[in-house]
Amino acid sequence: MSCSHILQIHTPDASQDIYNRECTQCFDSWDNSLGIDVCLFCFNAGCLDEQRHHALTHFERTQHPLVVNIKRIAKNADRKNKSLEKQTKLVIEEDIETYDIQTCVKCYSCKVSDICDESGHLKNIINYILSSPSSVQKNEIKSWEQEITCCEHAFSLFQDERANDYRLSSSCVQCDLKENLWLCLQCGNVGCGRRQNIGIEGNGHALLHFEETSHPISVKLGTITPEGSVDIYCYLCNDEILDPDLADHLKHWGIDINEHEKVEKNLIELQLEQNMKWDFVSFDSNSKNEKLLFGPGLVGLKNFGNTCYLSSVLQVLFSFKVFQERYMSSFEEHPLHCKFSSPSLCLECQLNKIADGLISGRYSTSTENIDSPEEGIRYENAVTPSMFKMLVGKNHPEFSTMKQQDSFEFLLHLSKLISQKSRASNLYDPTTVFRFRLEQRLQCLSCMCVRYSSHDQDNISLSFPTKNDPDDKSILKEISLEECLDFYTSDESIVYFCKSCGEKGNANRRNLFSTFPEIFVINIQRFELINWVPRKLDVSIIFPEEKINLDKYLFEGIPSDENVLFDDQKSSISNEPFINMKYCEQLLNIGFTLTQSKKALIETGNSGVEEAMSWILSNGDSLNDDNTFESVYSEIDGEQIKILEDMGFSSSQARKALKEADSNTERAIEWLFSHPDDDINDFEINKNGMAGSNKLPATYKCQAIICHKGGSVHAGHYVAFIKKHIFDKEEWLLFNDEKVSQVSDINEAHKTSYIYFFQRI
Repeated sequence: MSCSHILQIHTPDASQDIYNRECTQCFDSWDNSLGIDVCLFCFNAGCLDEQRHHALTHFERTQHPLVVNIKRIAKNADRKNKSLEKQTKLVIEEDIETYDIQTCVKCYSCKVSDICDESGHLKNIINYILSSPSSVQKNEIKSWEQEITCCEHAFSLFQDERANDYRLSSSCVQCDLKENLWLCLQCGNVGCGRRQNIGIEGNGHALLHFEETSHPISVKLGTITPEGSVDIYCYLCNDEILDPDLADHLKHWGIDINEHEKVEKNLIELQLEQNMKWDFVSFDSNSKNEKLLFGPGLVGLKNFGNTCYLSSVLQVLFSFKVFQERYMSSFEEHPLHCKFSSPSLCLECQLNKIADGLISGRYSTSTENIDSPEEGIRYENAVTPSMFKMLVGKNHPEFSTMKQQDSFEFLLHLSKLISQKSRASNLYDPTTVFRFRLEQRLQCLSCMCVRYSSHDQDNISLSFPTKNDPDDKSILKEISLEECLDFYTSDESIVYFCKSCGEKGNANRRNLFSTFPEIFVINIQRFELINWVPRKLDVSIIFPEEKINLDKYLFEGIPSDENVLFDDQKSSISNEPFINMKYCEQLLNIGFTLTQSKKALIETGNSGVEEAMSWILSNGDSLNDDNTFESVYSEIDGEQIKILEDMGFSSSQARKALKEADSNTERAIEWLFSHPDDDINDFEINKNGMAGSNKLPATYKCQAIICHKGGSVHAGHYVAFIKKHIFDKEEWLLFNDEKVSQVSDINEAHKTSYIYFFQRI
């Protein structure tokens, strides 16, 4: 059967995004019994479910009539589950031997199917669609390989003179290990690497050599290849690097690169293997006898390469009713009036898709392999948030890659995106449940004058009042959460220039809460810098009955007997976001500028020195102008900002407009209405009115914990423990990528806890 609309379609070019595997608005895929319809005009994919029918919705919105229905059918019903196979590169596998692909062209306008044409034009287009990697796969291929670059220390490397009797050691010079060896390119020392939790031995003598000598660059001997692909690590940059003169640098120590073959796994392979081999049952000694759980709200998220940081955050966010209701309520309605050319580009669409995938239960069923019982249960019905990751990571220096990331940094990034997009679309922002107001008291110890300032925040980061011996990892301390909160709200001694007495001297700084949030997010600072090398602190957090009361931390107002100084401005609310000055001072001591330090701490939510350093190194090009920070946070009348906020604009929009209008309110209003789509960096999270509530009692219960196993936030594995109603009672569940199971003991989680989520009760 023919159709006149065939004349309107053409073969897509190489830059065209093609969605040929999965619906862009839900997780129905070409493996479903009805398959998916791929638009032959814009190559969007839609499902054919009777209730949602996103393919039909796409036609009604775009009037693109022609589609090709694609179904993938397994040839072998008992094929092996490949969901847990390790990956070191993203490879597009041929499906010919494993699957049959069925296609059928139909026209929604003419209401005909099985369309064909004699010219072969239609067949060529379909073949191109089937043979092309999907848009998501193209993005993953591009971002999978780590973006390794050369650093200044490699360019300026000066090698010591080679002694006549120098011989390259076949083992570590400080122990007898013969594998996992690293050669110092400066002096020729051979030391063993750090121990890996997948059977790779190491005593860290290469790192110890760096700490003693400051020689920055080492090469892993077992990974050298004639092509020049080798593990090169710069300890000063704390990252893997490239060396443009590697062959010459190795030759200096008697190594001919052309005569070497790779005999050991490289860093990427080790990291991926370690991530795939984390034993989730180790969190609970009794969980080996527990069955995996399936059903609504119990859906796993597939790990498609270092994505556990993303999965743990999504599982926690969508365990809260506010996120469930916000995005499930718009799942059906939003697609009808979405303004984006493709749902894959719309954050609202993709969050709706995640909500439906995790909450509906549509994608959570167990499949027992009867023919091969040793394979046990397969997890093929967990969903893969690859389209979501592609969107939220777009243009981000870290989240656009396939490298492991910090889950707390991702939580901040995602919350910022949700807040910005919700306000821009005049929709409810669910991240407001995290917000509260923090009061900072600063007292000069010379004149005893006191200054107060308020800042809206959506999390706090807690340090430990006492810390482990960094050289003895066998010690495990227990610290109560109350001790950490007491430490956070206690007086901190700082050096301060007082405008009242005109002198630089000591001052006490203290944090208190003006309000409390509905959901309290607490980041545990498990990493500290020891000799500028980040070390993880093994400290177990304890608190009674998984509840905390914050009443004693409430700011009760300024005492009448205090000598309070007010700035010469109309608003007592600071226009600048909160900056942890303790971290700022450490960054300044390292050598970063004040502008770099402030911006990095803002962007990383004051989460720590290591995170701020990582952000600075990843965004160096945008920090060349020392006036950048001051220009963004120039002195602007707080009353003017309040006027624009009352009109519905965000604080950042108001500040930007007033800056463009030279602080003229009327001109600022005109500027805002003439620049509705202007991209404004929203550094702060202030909202109209006061964030949070000051009502007492402020009692919270622990609702979720994101845990981290591994020596660095950028390696290891993240899982989420979430308390949910199951079997008619509240139980702790473990969400470990695509596996969801019940745990009987939560105490182990507190030893590796990284982010706590407390629900107000």
